[in-house]
Amino acid sequence: MRWVVRVLLISPGSTNVIQMARALLESAGPFTRLIADQGYDANHLRELIAARGAQAVLPSTISRKAYDT
Repeated sequence: MRWVVRVLLISPGSTNVIQMARALLESAGPFTRLIADQGYDANHLRELIAARGAQAVLPSTISRKAYDT
């Protein structure tokens, strides 16, 4: 399988990565899976990804309880 990076967004180092999530999704075009790190583990992001018919491949944070989509 070949991975293709579609979008690269650069922000100031003090910006929390989840703040860039909506812009990332809007810029990405169609996708079936979104792979990201724990910084993107938020219910609202998982819901946005599911609404696009895609799968969120995100490791859960320590504080996360089960999330079903």
